[in-house]
Amino acid sequence: MSINTTGSNYMSNTSILEWMELKTETLYGKMKTAMDQSNHRVAAEDALNDIKAKVDDLKASGADAAELRQSINDTIAKYGAEFPEVGEVLQPIADELSKRYEVAPRVRQQIPSNNLPGTRSGSMAVSSGSAPTGPGKLTPPLLPPKVKITSDDAERWTKEIGNKVDTLGKQDQLGLIYIQDFNSQLSRTKDTASALMAAADKASDNIVSHIG
Repeated sequence: MSINTTGSNYMSNTSILEWMELKTETLYGKMKTAMDQSNHRVAAEDALNDIKAKVDDLKASGADAAELRQSINDTIAKYGAEFPEVGEVLQPIADELSKRYEVAPRVRQQIPSNNLPGTRSGSMAVSSGSAPTGPGKLTPPLLPPKVKITSDDAERWTKEIGNKVDTLGKQDQLGLIYIQDFNSQLSRTKDTASALMAAADKASDNIVSHIG
């Protein structure tokens, strides 16, 4: 970019400052964008690591995977558009869990015998212990289906997620290099402007001294 825009060979401090402001404004904008993306990428990595931890916890506890499924869907919605790697690794897991929930059996809620119709609190149930059915009788509600995570699931999913976390980490390292380069360009621009202003001031002083 040319500093001189007036057609004159004279460079005033004002014109130098205007050039520096325009140049640094562009660089600051690029650096801010790069820093924001870096912060978002780190947050995406943290979200993937949280999901890895939940998979391991479910493998150990044998609990239902509903909370994991929700976390996966939330992470895809939040980071999938900006970082395709997130969707690439999590969407197949989400689809697999959805299929399992579709075919998982639903069982009826177990009702304590003392809550059955025809019994009193604290007394023995007059029925066999299962809720009676038929007209006017209570039918226990169906519970949501449950899906458990196997050791094979955990090993496969955590490995795939870990690979994507590594990929995002490498991208972040490259992003930091870009940020450092923008910062170096800013420093060089300011140094150049400072040197030009110093030279212009010196030239002015020489002219004044010759006139005097």
